[in-house]
Amino acid sequence: MESAFESWLIYEANQLFEDDSYGEKKKNSFLRELFSKQVNLDCLASIILTGVATYLYMKYDIFYPFYACILFSCLAFFVIVIFWNENDYNLRRKEDQDQTFLVKLTLSLEHMQENKALLLLCSIQSLFNICLFLFLFIWTPLLEETSGSLIHPGAIFTCFMLARLIGSELFSGLKKILDTNSYILSVLVTFSATLVFFFSYTCFSFNIRLVLFIYFDGLSGVFQPLMSTLKSQLMPEKYRATILGFFRVPVNIIIITSLIVTKYITTYQICLLCFFFMCISTALNVYLIKVHIPPDATHRRIKKTSELGGDI
Repeated sequence: MESAFESWLIYEANQLFEDDSYGEKKKNSFLRELFSKQVNLDCLASIILTGVATYLYMKYDIFYPFYACILFSCLAFFVIVIFWNENDYNLRRKEDQDQTFLVKLTLSLEHMQENKALLLLCSIQSLFNICLFLFLFIWTPLLEETSGSLIHPGAIFTCFMLARLIGSELFSGLKKILDTNSYILSVLVTFSATLVFFFSYTCFSFNIRLVLFIYFDGLSGVFQPLMSTLKSQLMPEKYRATILGFFRVPVNIIIITSLIVTKYITTYQICLLCFFFMCISTALNVYLIKVHIPPDATHRRIKKTSELGGDI
């Protein structure tokens, strides 16, 4: 769903701005702000719905939160069908209508081979997402093992969402006040996440581990809008959904495989696996800095030159 939403959002943004350098700059700024607000809304909705799910569970039965999920999913389905212009077959370009899935997949693979920065960027985000999804399954047993008793997952999950909300606001503020290379910001996030999983594996204090987990969710609040913004600048519109889907497949396979083998490995070993994935993500990030300059860095340099009265 996340990939589909991102594709739709960028499709709509392309309809709002002109296809020139000024329009591209305005669109990138608009998307950066919008992706940050998306994380904020996700966090607020998660906090509210956590309370709703807890109430339904305590008042009725454990299955009632799932019934509520079915209701919200149906509402989302009707909203998408009615209001998403991207689903209108008549609005698509003729060349897109004539292309089959296999043709789009072949062209997408060729484009990724030619665009090394896009391939690295998607790989970095995929590795981070693997760790993020595995984290959802391991944080409860890891905290319970260190505390020696049952914990209150609803309260801790609310702390996670608040941290992600703060991280999203931090990203929005950093991009406004600092001339920070986006790739450098990305490598700082992935390196910090690597340290989180390393110390979570080696440290057995409940309080320290809880702080580390909250910090990791805050990092995801910075990382997700950052990656979405960078991909919107590098990924062509007509191949966007196919490329995003292509990277979703290995992510899901690795996550499902990791969960299947949980009877053979411990939760601590999954934490170590996350550390390994984040090491690879950080290494790819460092390599990306060496081989490519982020598009928004070019915009910032142009802005600085114009402010000094130089020629563009």
